[in-house]
Amino acid sequence: MLLLAAIPAKAEIVTISFAGTYDDCMFANVVNFAGMPTAGLTSIPFSYSLTYDTSLNDPNATVLPAGSPTENGTTTHDFYGYTLGGLLSVNMALGNLTWNAGDLSGRSVFAGSVGDFWFDTDIALATPTRAWIVFPTSYFFELGGAMGGSTFSLNQFSSIQRVTGITIENVSTTSPMVITSSIPEPSALSLLALGLGGLALRRLRRTL
Repeated sequence: MLLLAAIPAKAEIVTISFAGTYDDCMFANVVNFAGMPTAGLTSIPFSYSLTYDTSLNDPNATVLPAGSPTENGTTTHDFYGYTLGGLLSVNMALGNLTWNAGDLSGRSVFAGSVGDFWFDTDIALATPTRAWIVFPTSYFFELGGAMGGSTFSLNQFSSIQRVTGITIENVSTTSPMVITSSIPEPSALSLLALGLGGLALRRLRRTL
C-alpha cells in the first residue's frame, strides 16, 4: 500500500496557473494600456490559467530530453509538446485585453515536431517551471518563450507587446513567473503515503 500511495496517478484534466508582475513597462505616445493610464505605470500584476485534457494530446507529441540537438541549438531543458486538441479553456486577461483558446498559435521546436505549445515536464505528472505558449493577436502575448542560439531553452518570463509605427506598448517580466498546477506536489504525495501507511499499520495491529 505504501508503494502504491507513493506513485502519483497520471492525471487527465490539469489546470495550470501563471502568476507574476510585469515590471518592465515601456510606452511611447500611449496614454492608456489595457484600459489603464500609463502615466506612472511601472508594474502590473498578472494571473492567468489554462485547463488541458492530457488524454486528448496527440500520442505522437514530441518529447525532447535536455541535451537533444535541434535546428535551433541543443536543448538545455526537457521539451514536452502539447497539441491544441486537448486545450479545454484559457483564462487570459489583463485589464481590458483578453485572449481565448482560439487565439493560441502553435510553435514548432523544429521542422516536423509535434506540439503547439511546450512545457519542461509531463504536466500529467508534475508542475512545470518553464513554458512556451504564444497568442499572436493584435497584442502579441507570450507565456514563457524559447531562446535559440547554441543552446535552445525554455524560459520563465511573460510578455505582451504591440508596435504600430512609432507607438510602442510593451510590458514584460524581469523576474521569473510562478507556475502552479492542480497536480499534487511530491511533498503532498509523500504525506499522503505516510498517512495511508499509518492507517494500514493501525488496522494490521488490530487484526493481530
